Amino acid sequence: GIDASLAAHAHKRLRSEGIQVRTKARITRCTEGAVEINGEETIHAATIAWASGVRAHPLVEALPGRHDRIGRAVVNEHLQLEGHPEVFIIGDSGAAVTAPDAPRVAPVAIDHGRIAALNIVASMRGQAMESYRYQPQGTLVSLGMNYAVVSVGGVRFSGFFAWLFWNAVHLYKLVGFKKQVQVALDWMLGTIFPRDAAIIRRPRRCKLCNPDSR
Repeated sequence: GIDASLAAHAHKRLRSEGIQVRTKARITRCTEGAVEINGEETIHAATIAWASGVRAHPLVEALPGRHDRIGRAVVNEHLQLEGHPEVFIIGDSGAAVTAPDAPRVAPVAIDHGRIAALNIVASMRGQAMESYRYQPQGTLVSLGMNYAVVSVGGVRFSGFFAWLFWNAVHLYKLVGFKKQVQVALDWMLGTIFPRDAAIIRRPRRCKLCNPDSR
């Protein structure tokens, strides 16, 4: 869901933060303290985090009909399950035949929900149903605190103001004013108090961690 130029910009920013991005690098072996890349290169590391991709829920994979390579149910242009028009599948669980390569992002799921709701009402009333068509709405990528890259309507910008824009859009897309206020307050408190659950620190006065502090 991100174009090549924006991806290059994001990679440049990550490299400036000391993060190396490797493309076309397949993990062929993982051992204690190291990973093997493409069967020929070994990278040693004290901590290894493995992200193996996303698959549909087993319940979705067990549904009848066709499925794509990650287990999503293939649905028709009205988002109905093949052979079961009474079943509508949306979000990351469904792959519409009219947009099989649509990115698995929130705006797509929101559009799915809107089309499915309209079609459920239309089917109950015996009216014609709408077809789903993927319409790119732009790209927003947060790259940590105070920095993001944005591409919307042909306009591209990055930095702190892009990060503020990303936050504003994120709040706007949340369902319900209560949730918007709740998340906004959580963000504001996060700027005042440290997020201990996300930041790992060595305790300064821990006799177990540092025997010399006794």
